[in-house]
Amino acid sequence: MQRISREDLYSLYQKRIQSYNITHGESHPIRCKKVFNRIAHILPLRRVKTYWGWAKCPDCNSEKGASFKHKEAIKHQRDQYRTMLDNINKSTVVWTLDFTAIVSQIIKGESLSITDCVLVKEYMKYEERYREYFDVVCDNNQTNDSYYMIAVLKLFANKNLFGAKGTKHIFWSDGAAKHFKNRYTLRYVADFFRSRDYKFEWHFFESYHGQSLCDSHAGIISQVKTRSEISGEVIDSAIKLKDIIQSKLSRSTCYVLPTVNRIDESIRKVEKLEGVQRFHEFKFNEDGYILARRYTDKGERKTYY
Repeated sequence: MQRISREDLYSLYQKRIQSYNITHGESHPIRCKKVFNRIAHILPLRRVKTYWGWAKCPDCNSEKGASFKHKEAIKHQRDQYRTMLDNINKSTVVWTLDFTAIVSQIIKGESLSITDCVLVKEYMKYEERYREYFDVVCDNNQTNDSYYMIAVLKLFANKNLFGAKGTKHIFWSDGAAKHFKNRYTLRYVADFFRSRDYKFEWHFFESYHGQSLCDSHAGIISQVKTRSEISGEVIDSAIKLKDIIQSKLSRSTCYVLPTVNRIDESIRKVEKLEGVQRFHEFKFNEDGYILARRYTDKGERKTYY
């Protein structure tokens, strides 16, 4: 988590007081530093939004504070993520993934939820690091599950967005079991990348610390969508949302999934991955094995066959 000094925290509280007239207790606003210093020890010093997540984390906000293992896991992830980005080469691509829902107001009392799979791609091109944003949207209030994630992979393969054979792809995402960290998605991507001669590994952020570039990109889309609706545009389909994203955000590419195929039963016919939620790092080798590890230097390891 990002550290913040008492002086900076006091400044933040002053700005909030001026904006919202927030008070401490029933009728005593925090207006002078003398009062602030007396109560600073009971103020939520850790409740600071950072690149790595909110203070919604129950471990970070417990009375005893975050456990040693929890801190080590977050620190190790931060170091690993930055190291991977710093060491990107021509044969390595780092992807950050997340799901969001874009709610579009149609008429009073009615709204449309458009599911959006956000992917941030970082790679080397002409000796420089490039970053691209991708949005895969779908109508009909489609739920974000394994089928949706698999449909995104198939779409990107058809668009040849994974590059040449032998490229190493590194995924980073939160550990949502609904669409990312489950046996269906992990087993499918293992076969998907191995059959195409790609190297692949998937890293999952610690629970409650999965905020990433995808969240900021989703916030920008929401702002663009709101401004468009204020100007009179009606966004009642994924296609119209795509047109707005393409016209307003120059570094973003948007694709529309007409529907998500949930009839393919072969996706469900895979062996279980017992205890998969305990691990943060998954490496897929050429023989089809999945090597799992917890995020500490001496973390627990397990091999899935």
